[in-house]
Amino acid sequence: MATGKALWATQDGMTSPAGRQYANAVATTASGNVVVTGYQRKGAGRMAKYDGSTGAKVWMEDFVDLYEMNLEIVGETAFVTGTFEGVGVTKYGGNLTSCKDGEDGSAFIASFDMSGTDGPVANWMKLIGCGEGLAVRISGDSLFVAGELKQNVVASALTPATGVGAATCTLAGNLDGYLAKLNKDGACVWAKDTAEHKRIATDGTHVWAASSDDDPIKFSQSLTLAPGADDDQIFGVKYDAADGAALWVERFGGSGSSRFSDMTITPTGNPNPNPNPNPNP
Repeated sequence: MATGKALWATQDGMTSPAGRQYANAVATTASGNVVVTGYQRKGAGRMAKYDGSTGAKVWMEDFVDLYEMNLEIVGETAFVTGTFEGVGVTKYGGNLTSCKDGEDGSAFIASFDMSGTDGPVANWMKLIGCGEGLAVRISGDSLFVAGELKQNVVASALTPATGVGAATCTLAGNLDGYLAKLNKDGACVWAKDTAEHKRIATDGTHVWAASSDDDPIKFSQSLTLAPGADDDQIFGVKYDAADGAALWVERFGGSGSSRFSDMTITPTGNPNPNPNPNPNP
């Protein structure tokens, strides 16, 4: 009978004498193992795998070129987004250099095999543009990724899937973020300049995204909404998963400052952003 009692807890693999460590995301594999991502303050990203039954650490790996990773897992494959920084890096597949010849970070999406006992094995990695990958969600054979772009109206192109035109997968860099739909091999189906979205959710037919700000936000070239108060408010926006078209946006929150932590889809198909209101508005 489920009691809610804690079965195990561990810090093994997620602490460092070099400084503070922060947890970023957690997910489980099909075999019941637990994968956690984190990062050292002003330092490297970290990924650790634990036995789901006992909490025993299976492996831990630091990434000197990957930061603040978020992930989703299907089977034993992790799809990871975050920030990459480096020059001529080949260990993830291809020859990768981040923005400004490696001086600035690039948003990335990557696939890792998590089944081994020695650490994650990279399947592929794609760079999206100058900025930070913040959210990844999976529906069927599709990946949806979102994040921040800091390109000052400099275009970036994702590799299009077979039959998809290059223009459909080119980001103009003229808004603060992006939303893209990819195949599970990393090929782009479509990519849209959007607001910066820290969290997304999808049922495969639509994509819902959340943002917060105290200034008007432009969610597409034709969809803008201003906050209804002087402080930050939460914005929820709905996109068509078939082509990335922005359909509507609504405000959440009251007269004080509001933030959100995450969002998910309920069993009835309704998106549920988890608000984090400021206790001292």
